Amino acid sequence: MLVDEPNLGLSAARNHGLKKAHGEYVYFVDSDDWLDYNLVFEVLSLFERFETKVVAFSYYEVYSNQKVESAYVNPKLGKVNSVEALLHLFKGSFGSYVWRFIAKRELYTQNEITFPQGRNFEDVATTYQVFGAAGLLYFSAKRLYFYNQRSTSITHVHDAKDIDDMLKTLVEMDNYIEHNFKAVLPELRKLQFNLIFMLLIRMHGWKTISKNKIPRPRSASSQSIEKLVAVLEQLHRKTAKKDMDYMRQRIKLSALKYHLFPVLLHVKKYAHVFWGRK
Repeated sequence: MLVDEPNLGLSAARNHGLKKAHGEYVYFVDSDDWLDYNLVFEVLSLFERFETKVVAFSYYEVYSNQKVESAYVNPKLGKVNSVEALLHLFKGSFGSYVWRFIAKRELYTQNEITFPQGRNFEDVATTYQVFGAAGLLYFSAKRLYFYNQRSTSITHVHDAKDIDDMLKTLVEMDNYIEHNFKAVLPELRKLQFNLIFMLLIRMHGWKTISKNKIPRPRSASSQSIEKLVAVLEQLHRKTAKKDMDYMRQRIKLSALKYHLFPVLLHVKKYAHVFWGRK
């Protein structure tokens, strides 16, 4: 069935698709990406074999028709429960893209999971809910999806609206996890720190060393930036000092304060040469 409607945004289209769907499974695919010809067969066979409600898989990134292995690689977990799945999601070994998994449609309908309209990071706002509701999931390391990379996509271009959108989503995540999966809350807080930090980096475009003052992102006020930095500091205080991530966060916060992050990027890049890495 093909549904034609006015363009109200990605979230509205997905929510409308959920309302119209009648099948057992739901899968969301981005319009400029493509699938491995064997994806559906592979995933449905895993559903039948392991009787789970979600099957997740890995992908390739595509740059100008050249495919490379993705930065995220599905851990070879096999069948796991929701707690294990959420831990890996928050540790950054998966990523929140909804096209990385196929789920039973009932997970969305019975748990009233919808995509937030008018807000970016809609995948981040929903994937953790699907994993939490699933109970049992299967993680496959097979690369079955081709993610087309464009410099103008919303994952690469950010503005001030993203600040409010991200913070709204993180508050919702915090509330959900604290009430349903409190044991994984420390990992969520570390993920929140990294998401906000990378948003700041992307908005500032800190990719090269400059002696000049780092410019503010388009239409983002200094108050908005200071608000994000304050959130980072708050999350850092919630990280246990014995945790390895505590020192990493301390270094990142210092880099923000003294505008040293471009230097760290170059050090990380050229350290591979000294260590004999490619």
